[in-house]
Amino acid sequence: MSDTTPPVSADTWMSRAAAYELCALGFLFPTRVLAEALASGEFEESCREVMGNLELEAAPIDATCELLDSCCGVDADELFHELRKTYTGLFIGEKLPLITPYVGLWATQQRGEEGVLFLTRDALEIERFLRRCGVGKSLAANQVNDPVDHVGTLCEFLKFLCLVKAQAVKASPGATIGEEDFETFRTTYVAPYAAWLAEELPSRTDCKFYQAMGLLIDALTRNR
Repeated sequence: MSDTTPPVSADTWMSRAAAYELCALGFLFPTRVLAEALASGEFEESCREVMGNLELEAAPIDATCELLDSCCGVDADELFHELRKTYTGLFIGEKLPLITPYVGLWATQQRGEEGVLFLTRDALEIERFLRRCGVGKSLAANQVNDPVDHVGTLCEFLKFLCLVKAQAVKASPGATIGEEDFETFRTTYVAPYAAWLAEELPSRTDCKFYQAMGLLIDALTRNR
């Protein structure tokens, strides 16, 4: 009897892409578009839809959407300013953030080592991985000084890999994307941080939106 795993369908890859796009929106600096989608209930609806399409367990779906429901009906302008204030306190801080959004730096700290943005072993590995897959910093967008190991950026990269696997986009000329690159990147770099994030956020913030984002990214990186 064959023990091979059936191939992932294009529809599943597209659902994964949509899910990681939601995570990227959640972990990058908040935009007014995000606040409006949360206030209208569109963001919660999208989360429930893609998590359902990926056949995630009912418990994380219900918990995530219950937290997001607290944003529905709130004035979008108020929500926008509150999200930015919370994000700044959590992920930027006056001197140090309560939660580092930089996965390479986090991994270094977890090993009990000292690290500097850009220069940790993990951050350099991540940058090489992205570059091999044809993804780099945009000089035109003034990204030359942006660390690539930000969790929001990594979610954008996972979205890109999903779209390539779904044949919805083509990698740039010269890029090399292997069959197992999505799973390797997700398992090696994102999943450990996501599990920690889901556990840490409830004790670091009362903001239900970011608690929901922790549950979402953790559920996605556990999904096979």
